[in-house]
Amino acid sequence: MSASQLAGRPHCDARTRHGQPARSASPLAALVAALILAGCASPHGIAPQTTTPDPAQMQLARPAGVEAAPVADGWLALAQRDPQFAAALAEARAASPSLTAAAARVRSAMAAAGLAEAAQGPNVDLQLAYDRQRISLNNPMFPAPLGGEWYPLYRTGLSVQYVFDWWGQFAAEERAAQAQVEVARAEARDADRLLAHTLAAQYVTLGDAITQRDLARAELAALERRAALTRQQVTAGIAPADLAANINAQRDQKKAEIASLDQSVAKARHALAALAGKGPDAFAALTPAALPAASAVALPAQPTLAHLAARPDVQAARDSVTAAAEGVKSARAAFYPTVSLTGFAGVSAGHVSDLLKKASGTYDIMPAISLPIFDGGALRAQLGSRAARFDLANAEYTRTLINAARDGADAMVTVQASSDARRQADAVLGENARAASIARARAAGGIAPVRNALEAELARLQGARSARHALAPEWLARMDAARALGA
Repeated sequence: MSASQLAGRPHCDARTRHGQPARSASPLAALVAALILAGCASPHGIAPQTTTPDPAQMQLARPAGVEAAPVADGWLALAQRDPQFAAALAEARAASPSLTAAAARVRSAMAAAGLAEAAQGPNVDLQLAYDRQRISLNNPMFPAPLGGEWYPLYRTGLSVQYVFDWWGQFAAEERAAQAQVEVARAEARDADRLLAHTLAAQYVTLGDAITQRDLARAELAALERRAALTRQQVTAGIAPADLAANINAQRDQKKAEIASLDQSVAKARHALAALAGKGPDAFAALTPAALPAASAVALPAQPTLAHLAARPDVQAARDSVTAAAEGVKSARAAFYPTVSLTGFAGVSAGHVSDLLKKASGTYDIMPAISLPIFDGGALRAQLGSRAARFDLANAEYTRTLINAARDGADAMVTVQASSDARRQADAVLGENARAASIARARAAGGIAPVRNALEAELARLQGARSARHALAPEWLARMDAARALGA
């Protein structure tokens, strides 16, 4: 054969120089070829466009190691001091639909995680099959009299299928599912905290409304005494008649205020009962215990990153980022070949009586490779969706961090303002109390009119109202701050 003839022979000729067929490619070569072909479905150019933010670099709060004082739950401080509130909180937790829904979401996420874990193991099934087949008369392998007849086939045994997770697709799906479990648990903790916080705030509001009403009634009693004295003075001609009319107007105004406070107390009880899952009259006779000093709710001097990281909503957002990142890994691994192994071991016979005979044994083993070559862009779309979810989770995490830092800073400002207001009200009450004591002593000694003592007592009661009314906002502010700082 000439050189020109050799040059014209195709390079893909599969014969040897002796003219014999070439040996078939080895399994390893087939796998390499499959990997090359898999490049037809490529993840090139698809990736998340954001990175997970570092709270420390965002400078949202002081470093975690600086003055990371513990934070006490506001509602827990209240429950430890008032058994009535502790009982109401237990009832509210038992009847809360939001907590029931949160617990259901946790169970659902755990079940999904179980499915993801199960995907990494083998599937073993017991098969029982019966097949009745008519062989064609035109089948050259089974001519008449075999052709044209019906033949039964009984088959039973165990089938096993296992998919090798060489690229980590199933493992990533399991990690994503476990992260979703942590998201659901954090959201459940947040729902519980919100319920306890809301109930505690309503409880404090109810106690304040009752205290304000009781003190208003004491003010009314003082006004009644002053009105009686004024009437005596007007009758004796030592006081003008318009003074009595002025005092009567103050008394009527106080009665209207008490009626409004009665309404506030009733509505506060209804709201508390609704939070506890009870009827409107469930707490008709409830009178909360007097509030202790608001310092019972321990707070740090300033929020730190450790406090922000302890918030369940921040934890849920961070776990969502983890789940999204694992989802991207799983979607990227789906571009690689799927290697599986399927096997069967059992018996097969044309008659049931022959199934238990040794000769009826049948076995099958089939390794397989599934190549994602052309899928209409489904894999790329899936990866793009997962990458977008990751970016969305990052954005939500960033937003949650920023809002958490703002909530903590705002809460601490409100705590300081409410504390200053309460101290100022206490100072006014102290001055009014001293003035009332002096006025009573002077009236008792006959060196000052009784009217002065009654007026001083009324001022003292008004100061007491202001002081008690300032304590409730301080409690509410400190409870809000504790929740904002992750307690």
